[in-house]
Amino acid sequence: AIRKCRGQVIVHNTQVTPRDLDMGDVQDYFDDVISEVSHKWDDLARKLGFSENQIKGIESLKPDQDRRCREMLHRWRNRDGREATLQVLQQALIEIDGRLTAESLQGYSSRWPAGMQRRKTGAEPTKETDEGRKAITLHVAEYFFFIKKKVSTNWKDLADCLRLDWAEVRNIDGRNPDDESRCRDMLDVWQTRRGDAATIYVLMEALCKAQLQSVVDDIKDEYPELR
Repeated sequence: AIRKCRGQVIVHNTQVTPRDLDMGDVQDYFDDVISEVSHKWDDLARKLGFSENQIKGIESLKPDQDRRCREMLHRWRNRDGREATLQVLQQALIEIDGRLTAESLQGYSSRWPAGMQRRKTGAEPTKETDEGRKAITLHVAEYFFFIKKKVSTNWKDLADCLRLDWAEVRNIDGRNPDDESRCRDMLDVWQTRRGDAATIYVLMEALCKAQLQSVVDDIKDEYPELR
């Protein structure tokens, strides 16, 4: 949890100063949060301190989950001001079983104080070796060959969970000779479109949403650094 203590912030039992947590405007991350967890925006709202009446008010005001989530996030930011930080948002995501979304937000690891990294197991930040840090930051494309072999005929379900539009899916389908090639092409398109936000953690969460938990388990078996 995150709490204040005499001008400092306690993050997982590690003290850092507000200067260390200067992360810019938290609303820069809202689009990524909405795309991943708008289906449980009300749970996130509760973790961010909204009452049931406030949640019902947002629900009646906006017609769909994405807009409700966006409205709630902007209200949170306007209400809490400088207290509405990326760290607080990430902790709330973790508490609603959105750890992969929290980890996928740009700069999650790199914004810890110098020399500190979050453990792969989700524990408090700790010193890591160069080898360990390199393993954690393996480029997402390095996993594509393994994933395409596992996903294959289910690539369209994964594409849907990665929010590729139907026109892109049709184009990928038509220009490739088999499902493995289509899956790899789809992953490349997704990576190009999302840029730095295309992480292995986002990809694993999409696999879960596509009912492909067995593929996630296989990935973790093959790449222990992701456990």
